[in-house]
Amino acid sequence: MLGEEIQNLLHAQPFRPFRVHITDGRTLEVPHPDFALLTRGHDMLVIDTEDEGLEMVNVDQIARFSIRRRRQKSRYAAKQRQP
Repeated sequence: MLGEEIQNLLHAQPFRPFRVHITDGRTLEVPHPDFALLTRGHDMLVIDTEDEGLEMVNVDQIARFSIRRRRQKSRYAAKQRQP
């Protein structure tokens, strides 16, 4: 069941970056679907991280997911675009 949730997150259109919260307290970022791979058996999630290289996480060790909020455009940027 968790494997299906991961697949849904990875294949969402449009993709929304998300965080994987692991039971040991770590949090891993998935900024793009190309940075994560769910194994065929849906038991391991492999994430390419910026600092650590590849992280292999047993799906049973995932506590939860959180979707990163979209950045809101600043008022300054919106004013600059107005003719």
